[in-house]
Amino acid sequence: MTQNLKFIPVILFTLFLLQSHTSTAQSRTSNAVLSPQTLSPIDISSLANAILAPDTSQFFTSAAFTGADVQTHVFTQGLQGFPTNGNSFLVLSSGVASQAPGTASTFVSNTVGGGTGVSPDGFNALDVATLTLTLNVPNDAQMLSFGFKFGTEENPTFLNSVFQDFFTAKINGSTNIALLPNNDTVTVDNADPFSNDITGDSTLPTGEFPSPNDVVYNAVLRNTQTASFNLTPFRGQTITIAFQIGDAFDSALDSAAFIDNLRIERGGCTPVDPNVLANTPLALADGSMTTLQQSPLAGLAPVFIDLGCKHHVDPRLMVAIAAHESLLGLGLPGTRHVNPPSQATTTDDGFFADGLGRQWQWKAGTKFCGKFNPFGLLHPDATTTFDCVDPPNDLGVAQPVLKFDRYTLSIEYLAEHLAVDWLYFKGDGGCPGFQTTVSGIANNAGASCGYPRSEEELGWAANVTIFFQDLGGDPNDVRNPRGFTQPRPERIKLVFRKIDDPSDILITDPIGRRVGFNVQTQQIINEIPEAVFSGRGTSPAKIDIVDPLDGTYMVTLTGTSDSPYFVKLFAQNVTGTFSRLTVAGDISKGETIKIPTQYSKEGGSFLPINVRVDPRTFNTKSRGVFTARAMIPAGLEISLSDINTSTIRLQGIAPVRTQIANKKQLVATFNRRDFIALSSGKAQKLTLTAALKDGTLIRGSDTARIIHTTFFNQFSAGLASLFTTLSRSIGTFFGF
Repeated sequence: MTQNLKFIPVILFTLFLLQSHTSTAQSRTSNAVLSPQTLSPIDISSLANAILAPDTSQFFTSAAFTGADVQTHVFTQGLQGFPTNGNSFLVLSSGVASQAPGTASTFVSNTVGGGTGVSPDGFNALDVATLTLTLNVPNDAQMLSFGFKFGTEENPTFLNSVFQDFFTAKINGSTNIALLPNNDTVTVDNADPFSNDITGDSTLPTGEFPSPNDVVYNAVLRNTQTASFNLTPFRGQTITIAFQIGDAFDSALDSAAFIDNLRIERGGCTPVDPNVLANTPLALADGSMTTLQQSPLAGLAPVFIDLGCKHHVDPRLMVAIAAHESLLGLGLPGTRHVNPPSQATTTDDGFFADGLGRQWQWKAGTKFCGKFNPFGLLHPDATTTFDCVDPPNDLGVAQPVLKFDRYTLSIEYLAEHLAVDWLYFKGDGGCPGFQTTVSGIANNAGASCGYPRSEEELGWAANVTIFFQDLGGDPNDVRNPRGFTQPRPERIKLVFRKIDDPSDILITDPIGRRVGFNVQTQQIINEIPEAVFSGRGTSPAKIDIVDPLDGTYMVTLTGTSDSPYFVKLFAQNVTGTFSRLTVAGDISKGETIKIPTQYSKEGGSFLPINVRVDPRTFNTKSRGVFTARAMIPAGLEISLSDINTSTIRLQGIAPVRTQIANKKQLVATFNRRDFIALSSGKAQKLTLTAALKDGTLIRGSDTARIIHTTFFNQFSAGLASLFTTLSRSIGTFFGF
């Protein structure tokens, strides 16, 4: 009897929750109980088309839906950062999906007679809606992915209860790929730490509403999540993906999933065995032996392989870098890794030891503290303001580490970073580019390429080489496949990345079309055909533009808090190589910063500057010099001291000297005779190019008239002109 008595409080608490839940649902009677028999049939294929990326539609074969028809709705208006690709997206709801638009103060609770099932927590599930798509997997498939958000009315009243509404996306009926940043299944409780902090009760919420507050759900995931699945084992086969949402334990209080951009990424490369990559023992710097599978990166070998293949980088190199930089995520050789330890929180300063026994400090309130970043990927703002360690890192610089939403995103950024900045980078300034060996990458990570000093001095190349060879890689060629040369692309891409900063981004192309987040309307906007935006609040936020136009792209940032910002642009040109542009600075909440960037298919991307040539006419046959003055336009947050003066060229010709005048102009002085090969006569455009110390290109032009005339030629021409003038005057005077 005593044993049974201890369950009485649990039973009473559950009954209280059931009563509370029922009374809450019934307190708003305007949402009627619906009968599915009265609803018209839905066009199931239209649901699939709403979420399929344009380049994936060809692999779609069929779709099936179970549930009440009102549980699905295709939207073309923007909600919560959707659509992320194209002009439409799907809402899948445990209630009435079309009721999603509104504000969090609106309460929705519907019983719609949907399907039944079992929730991930093992509870009976009601009003279950399931959309299943069948896809043919092409022979060069790499990854299946889609973006999603989850919103619910269950918060805050029914947190930590049996009412765990849920969302899943299962491949072939078994593997759920719709996961939260900590790899948990999407349920009410699991999603709460990643959602807005709502208070009050479920019918009358208060506190922090979703941002933007454009839907009726009390709590919504702050950031668009990206689900992904390795398709390489399924090449040439047929798969299904089943999107499912449901009410747990009862059918009251609606929840919804926002879904878009289901796509298959394709490409081919040299096979790498994921089992070998995951299970090869590596001797770490602290003397221990471990494998990828035993580290925080466990299970991600296929992701390394897929993303390495996509960017033609050997995936073993990326694992080797993680082994050197952070002991595969197990410790902190520098400021480099990952999540704060358990004893350190975002509200308290905390000291902890890395794998080498060194003491570091997690500082409260800092932003750039290297979350999900085992690769040492740094923020360019080398100030102590946002440094989360004490002392500075092993480069001797207090430089913050980038934060990512999950490991898969930092792996993707590393693959992209290696491809664009080293392997297939055409070079600028002091960076020669096309570095395809481990030692070449290390030697290029020096001051001429925008880094504090060469990583070679720190033993980077030696350590990475050991790990890379242990995994079966060749340190003399880190490409995949070996010897790969970036081909001339069929379609050129302009790629914007906004990394770990609290600002909204909007891109305007040369003819005024926009993609990104419009702060005036608080909506996602996408007016550029086939452009892709990862969504508001994602880290990194990604905007890809296919077949970009030549001209000026305006990047508009609007601060959502006071913090540094960091925007990186990778521009592909017609040869398949890349140029790069990095802009970083500080932004305040509500402040707007506009960054004009010039793009050309032939030359890539650059920051525009103002140039003034003086004098406007000069003779290349005379002795002496002329100047070209470089000035930074208003609103562009770079300084003249950022320019690597050794890279300055005017029509490809180097100056004889440079100096900064009045802190506003960089004056480059040129020998007139160096320009004798240029055509003479009419005014022509002279273009000045240079690179910043971080490798970003800058460019500006002015017009000048160039003549190639000796003193004798000038004297003779002057006499001839004088004689002609006199002759005409005399003729006019005498009337002949």
